[in-house]
Amino acid sequence: MREISRFAEAYLAPQMAMPDVIANALRDAIFAGVFESAEPLRQEEIAAQFGVSRIPVREALQKLVAEGLAVYSRNRGVTVAPLSETDFLDIQEMRRLLEGRALQLSAPSLTEGEIHAAERVLRRAIKKTASSERARHHWEFHRILYSKAARPRMIAQIESLHISLQRYLLPVWADVGLAPNWEASHFGITEAIRRKEIDSAVAMTVRQIEEATERVLILLKDKE
Repeated sequence: MREISRFAEAYLAPQMAMPDVIANALRDAIFAGVFESAEPLRQEEIAAQFGVSRIPVREALQKLVAEGLAVYSRNRGVTVAPLSETDFLDIQEMRRLLEGRALQLSAPSLTEGEIHAAERVLRRAIKKTASSERARHHWEFHRILYSKAARPRMIAQIESLHISLQRYLLPVWADVGLAPNWEASHFGITEAIRRKEIDSAVAMTVRQIEEATERVLILLKDKE
């Protein structure tokens, strides 16, 4: 079993429930490339590293399976989900459909305070050097912008897609950095919302997803 306890340090301090600590640590380890695609996540070995029974480990693995980061089969148990171009395109297609609609529903009701809050989170994301931390702030930026959609199931699905996306996006950020227009394009969305140009904000959001798709596909093809 690969060493994963170091990934738990950030989550143990806030006294999270142990299944959440284990799930977060495993998630970060997967994002960091500690585990290879299709590698088994053995309950007994994980439990030994955390000094717990299998029960919280089982709950943690169920979370990863629900997020699409792991898969369960009767023969092999829980394994790390494989990376593939098909999976990535599926994630991005769903994001295009859902995020544009979420912003269309939410943006007209956003207050100036909420727009400012999203921009503050974005500035924090830009300052982060760790890709995983930047990704968390990036999702928080979008979550605020979608918060008035009044579609909790839709937002939960979008959040799950952002989690799955990180396995594909973080290596690009680590290898070649952010897209040249990453900062400006995100602030462009909030400015469009502020001006009540909702269709423009939606179009920018969809275009960002399409540009990210192109960048990641290049990396995936280079690794084939």
